[in-house]
Amino acid sequence: MLLYAAIGCRKLYRRVKPSLHVRDAIWICDDIKTPVFWHCEARIYLPSRMDELQQAYVIAREQARLNRRDHR
Repeated sequence: MLLYAAIGCRKLYRRVKPSLHVRDAIWICDDIKTPVFWHCEARIYLPSRMDELQQAYVIAREQARLNRRDHR
């Protein structure tokens, strides 16, 4: 199970590596379809295809998770 998790993290890391840093812990990525919260570095990756309103809701939700230290 640990090996499966490690492989999954590695695949995700390869997808989000070429991301564009926007501000604080917010990054924009072309290679993902849904928002991703990277637990290790407390980063929020958003798909580039999201509109501004959706981004605002996702950022608010993920910032609340960061403040509560809820990493699930």
